[in-house]
Amino acid sequence: MAVIAQTGLLGILLGLMVIIITGIPLILADRLIGGGDGTAGIAASSSAGAAVATPAVIAGMAPQFAPMAPAATALVATSVIVTSILVPVLTALYSRRVKRGQPAAVGADRGMGRGSAAGERAVDSESASADRLLP
Repeated sequence: MAVIAQTGLLGILLGLMVIIITGIPLILADRLIGGGDGTAGIAASSSAGAAVATPAVIAGMAPQFAPMAPAATALVATSVIVTSILVPVLTALYSRRVKRGQPAAVGADRGMGRGSAAGERAVDSESASADRLLP
């Protein structure tokens, strides 16, 4: 418990840095490469729960790191908690902000937005295809 108390603030800062350092490039990648609005990028900027085991695995492979494994594990665990709480909230806020600036649904410029004739035809043809598969 003492290790968690000592590393709590650092773990919180680590979690915030993970969101910033990975979030910004992922937003840009989603916008520039994926053609999205960046929401998927920010949604992916979280520490994964499996990352908590990484310090112990490294200490097992390189015993010179064993004394630091408990503190490192606490740091990563705190980061996982911080990002698992903040990333969904930030994703929702970002998505709302992006959608507020858009006159139509994403994909409208490709003829697939809500209310577009092409989009309605695509939906109609998909549902017709699905109807043919049903008994």
